[in-house]
Amino acid sequence: MKELVRIEKKKLKTKGCYALYLSYELDGKRKKRYLNLHLKQGATEENKAAMQAATVFKQGLLNELELGTVNLANTTFNTYVRQMGGVFESNTLRAHNAAIKLVDEYSPSIKIRDIDRKWFNGFVQFLQKRKNHVNTINTRCNFVKSVLHRAFIDGVVLKQVDTRGLIPAVRSPNRIFLTIDDLKLLVKAPLYREDVKQAFLFACFTGLRESDIYGLEYAHISNNVLEITMKKTKDQIRIPLSENALKFLPARLPNETLVFPSLPKSVSHLNRIIRRWAKDAHVVQWRKVSMHIARHTFACTLAQNGTSLFVVQNLLGHKKIETTLIYAKCVMEQKQEAVNKIPLL
Repeated sequence: MKELVRIEKKKLKTKGCYALYLSYELDGKRKKRYLNLHLKQGATEENKAAMQAATVFKQGLLNELELGTVNLANTTFNTYVRQMGGVFESNTLRAHNAAIKLVDEYSPSIKIRDIDRKWFNGFVQFLQKRKNHVNTINTRCNFVKSVLHRAFIDGVVLKQVDTRGLIPAVRSPNRIFLTIDDLKLLVKAPLYREDVKQAFLFACFTGLRESDIYGLEYAHISNNVLEITMKKTKDQIRIPLSENALKFLPARLPNETLVFPSLPKSVSHLNRIIRRWAKDAHVVQWRKVSMHIARHTFACTLAQNGTSLFVVQNLLGHKKIETTLIYAKCVMEQKQEAVNKIPLL
């Protein structure tokens, strides 16, 4: 006998992780209800608890179907996103939660079916009045757009919202980076957290994101070549380690797999330490220094020393060369010197 409601799982990008959802039929169409529950490889007890919770949700949905009360189109945007749950990666939850709060602030308890082009335009204007950066507006609006698209695919709403021309384009920022002289100042300046100092300077010569620095293992390094699958994009990169990078690679501790095991748990705490250190070192742009600036520093240092942008793209793991072209601005000084060498007529 065919089950009215089935517990299914969807494979996520995170290795060994699956999102649980309920598959059911309503008005002759198959639909999904995500539960914000996950199965993780090796997590036996957690998986058992997740399946038990999913079973409870399954029974609740069965009751709703019997009573004829299931109608996701009447649910609020906030509730619908929570039901989608496992569709999104854990490393994007912070941005998504921020977008949900903004939707609630602009239009409390807005139903998913009531969001149209006029509402979307008003939401954009609301964000502009809050003086949000154009890139922030772009991110928040694209998240809402993705939710609406998902609702259309699931059959919760009957037509897609036309957002053409409403979402402002991303503005390419001027990348802040440290010069070699800045790095020399940091090397000389003492810091009470040697692990933070080593991690930051190692990142300056490898271009690793903070998420990859935190997860970096000695197993990822062989014959002075670093090979890692980036946490953000899940793409694999290979980076030959220069003498500068090796200089800040800490010695391996007994029974330790991580390269930087003792870093502060939160990136915000890590950045506060780095910022105070940069200030003490008299780095001019110390207020803007963060762990991520190390990645920009690596890219700009390569570009300034004549490295092809295609090579920079490969080392950083960018999928599109357009992303890497931002770093072409770093070599403006060299461009100025080049054009000034042309003899006067």
